[in-house]
Amino acid sequence: MRILYQYSEVIVMRVQRRYGYINNIPGNADIEFTTVIAFDKVISKISASGMKAHILEYGKGSLMDKDNPYLSEYMNSSLWNPNRRDYDVSGRSKGWYRNADGELMYSDGRAKGRSLEHMRKPEFMPHEAMHIIETEIEAILPEIKEAIAAVVAMVIADMVTNDMKSIKIYI
Repeated sequence: MRILYQYSEVIVMRVQRRYGYINNIPGNADIEFTTVIAFDKVISKISASGMKAHILEYGKGSLMDKDNPYLSEYMNSSLWNPNRRDYDVSGRSKGWYRNADGELMYSDGRAKGRSLEHMRKPEFMPHEAMHIIETEIEAILPEIKEAIAAVVAMVIADMVTNDMKSIKIYI
């Protein structure tokens, strides 16, 4: 159990560091680790929240990952621009709206329904999915498996050694 906590902390630190290095994506990027012990299972969860985290993980605009497990939920939420015809970053109707971090934003409505990606302004540029959390987990997984195997071997050896001490041989 301790091994999972240690490696999860390492993963969280690596992800936070990578999120911090990328400064051309606006918004929040928070990451959290939780573990639940249920019967015979240990379930660990690393989750990210905030607009920057979601863009880094799943992309933005025409380059977003269409296999994003949260995409359908996002497209059916109030955060999705109803003037979007496809995945391109598009202009909104005139008025106030909230972005993915809950910040109040204003659109003058001049580009309503039109793709803004061609404007080459940083805030409208599409972004490829980076899947940072998945990449960091995959990178450290062999080390985690090795550490768990070592602990299991040590526990088994300890059990055998202790059991052997309690065995009495009668001749």
